[in-house]
Amino acid sequence: MPIYPVGQKNRKGSLGSPYAISDYRAINPELGTMSDFVELCNAIHDQGMKVIIDIVYNHTSPDSELLSAHPDWFYHHSDGSLGNRVADWSDIIDLDYQNHDLWQYQIDTLKKWAQYVDGFRCDVAPLVSA
Repeated sequence: MPIYPVGQKNRKGSLGSPYAISDYRAINPELGTMSDFVELCNAIHDQGMKVIIDIVYNHTSPDSELLSAHPDWFYHHSDGSLGNRVADWSDIIDLDYQNHDLWQYQIDTLKKWAQYVDGFRCDVAPLVSA
Protein backbone atom coordinates (compact mmCIF):
# COMPACT_ATOMS: atom_id res chain seq x y z
CA MET A 1 0.00 0.00 0.00
CA PRO A 2 1.17 3.55 -0.65
CA ILE A 3 2.65 5.50 2.27
CA TYR A 4 1.81 8.98 0.99
CA PRO A 5 -0.84 11.49 2.14
CA VAL A 6 -4.32 10.82 0.74
CA GLY A 7 -6.19 13.63 -0.99
CA GLN A 8 -9.45 15.05 0.35
CA LYS A 9 -11.21 16.03 -2.88
CA ASN A 10 -13.60 13.38 -4.27
CA ARG A 11 -12.53 11.07 -1.43
CA LYS A 12 -14.07 7.61 -1.50
CA GLY A 13 -15.50 6.79 1.92
CA SER A 14 -14.28 8.32 5.15
CA LEU A 15 -10.66 7.22 4.72
CA GLY A 16 -10.22 7.69 0.98
CA SER A 17 -8.15 5.56 -1.33
CA PRO A 18 -4.42 5.35 -0.57
CA TYR A 19 -3.95 5.49 -4.35
CA ALA A 20 -5.34 9.06 -4.47
CA ILE A 21 -2.03 10.63 -3.48
CA SER A 22 -1.73 14.29 -2.63
CA ASP A 23 2.08 14.46 -2.23
CA TYR A 24 4.56 11.91 -3.60
CA ARG A 25 7.35 13.17 -1.36
CA ALA A 26 5.62 13.03 2.03
CA ILE A 27 4.45 10.41 4.52
CA ASN A 28 0.75 10.05 5.28
CA PRO A 29 0.50 11.70 8.74
CA GLU A 30 -1.87 8.91 9.82
CA LEU A 31 1.13 6.56 9.46
CA GLY A 32 3.68 8.77 11.21
CA THR A 33 6.39 11.22 10.27
CA MET A 34 9.35 11.04 7.92
CA SER A 35 11.55 10.44 10.97
CA ASP A 36 9.31 7.51 11.94
CA PHE A 37 9.64 6.09 8.43
CA VAL A 38 13.43 6.37 8.44
CA GLU A 39 13.56 4.73 11.87
CA LEU A 40 11.32 1.90 10.61
CA CYS A 41 13.50 1.37 7.53
CA ASN A 42 16.63 1.28 9.69
CA ALA A 43 15.05 -1.26 12.06
CA ILE A 44 14.00 -3.46 9.13
CA HIS A 45 17.49 -3.28 7.63
CA ASP A 46 19.02 -4.10 11.03
CA GLN A 47 17.04 -7.37 10.90
CA GLY A 48 18.55 -8.20 7.50
CA MET A 49 15.34 -7.52 5.59
CA LYS A 50 14.56 -5.22 2.68
CA VAL A 51 12.00 -2.43 2.32
CA ILE A 52 9.88 -2.04 -0.80
CA ILE A 53 7.32 0.75 -1.18
CA ASP A 54 4.50 1.38 -3.63
CA ILE A 55 4.84 4.08 -6.24
CA VAL A 56 1.68 5.23 -7.96
CA TYR A 57 2.83 7.27 -10.94
CA ASN A 58 -0.24 6.96 -13.18
CA HIS A 59 -2.38 9.40 -11.21
CA THR A 60 -2.79 11.66 -8.17
CA SER A 61 -5.67 13.02 -6.13
CA PRO A 62 -7.54 16.00 -7.63
CA ASP A 63 -6.12 18.15 -4.83
CA SER A 64 -2.54 17.02 -5.38
CA GLU A 65 0.12 19.58 -4.61
CA LEU A 66 1.39 18.95 -8.16
CA LEU A 67 -1.83 20.20 -9.76
CA SER A 68 -1.54 23.72 -8.40
CA ALA A 69 2.16 23.92 -9.26
CA HIS A 70 2.09 22.12 -12.64
CA PRO A 71 -1.38 21.84 -14.22
CA ASP A 72 0.29 21.05 -17.57
CA TRP A 73 1.52 17.73 -16.13
CA PHE A 74 -2.03 16.31 -16.08
CA TYR A 75 -4.26 14.50 -18.55
CA HIS A 76 -7.08 16.59 -19.99
CA HIS A 77 -10.21 15.34 -21.73
CA SER A 78 -10.97 16.69 -25.21
CA ASP A 79 -13.16 19.38 -23.59
CA GLY A 80 -10.16 20.59 -21.56
CA SER A 81 -11.33 19.23 -18.20
CA LEU A 82 -9.01 17.22 -15.99
CA GLY A 83 -9.72 13.54 -15.80
CA ASN A 84 -8.58 9.98 -16.02
CA ARG A 85 -8.82 7.11 -18.45
CA VAL A 86 -10.58 4.68 -16.05
CA ALA A 87 -14.22 5.67 -15.56
CA ASP A 88 -14.81 4.36 -12.03
CA TRP A 89 -11.69 5.97 -10.54
CA SER A 90 -13.51 9.18 -9.62
CA ASP A 91 -11.08 10.14 -6.85
CA ILE A 92 -8.01 10.53 -9.08
CA ILE A 93 -6.72 12.42 -12.11
CA ASP A 94 -4.15 11.00 -14.50
CA LEU A 95 -0.71 12.41 -15.08
CA ASP A 96 0.47 13.16 -18.64
CA TYR A 97 3.99 11.90 -19.20
CA GLN A 98 4.43 13.72 -22.50
CA ASN A 99 6.00 16.43 -20.33
CA HIS A 100 9.73 15.86 -19.75
CA ASP A 101 9.69 17.90 -16.54
CA LEU A 102 7.20 15.45 -15.00
CA TRP A 103 9.54 12.54 -15.75
CA GLN A 104 12.40 14.41 -14.06
CA TYR A 105 10.24 15.21 -11.03
CA GLN A 106 9.32 11.54 -10.62
CA ILE A 107 12.93 10.41 -11.11
CA ASP A 108 14.01 12.87 -8.41
CA THR A 109 11.22 11.52 -6.18
CA LEU A 110 12.49 7.96 -6.67
CA LYS A 111 16.01 9.12 -5.77
CA LYS A 112 14.67 10.64 -2.54
CA TRP A 113 12.97 7.40 -1.47
CA ALA A 114 15.90 5.25 -2.67
CA GLN A 115 17.96 6.74 0.17
CA TYR A 116 15.84 4.64 2.55
CA VAL A 117 14.25 1.76 0.64
CA ASP A 118 15.54 -1.15 -1.39
CA GLY A 119 12.95 -1.26 -4.15
CA PHE A 120 9.63 -0.16 -5.54
CA ARG A 121 6.37 -1.79 -6.61
CA CYS A 122 4.96 0.17 -9.52
CA ASP A 123 1.17 0.35 -9.29
CA VAL A 124 -0.65 0.17 -12.65
CA ALA A 125 2.68 0.54 -14.47
CA PRO A 126 1.17 -0.39 -17.88
CA LEU A 127 -1.01 2.74 -17.69
CA VAL A 128 2.02 5.06 -17.40
CA SER A 129 2.73 6.10 -20.97
CA ALA A 130 6.33 6.17 -22.12
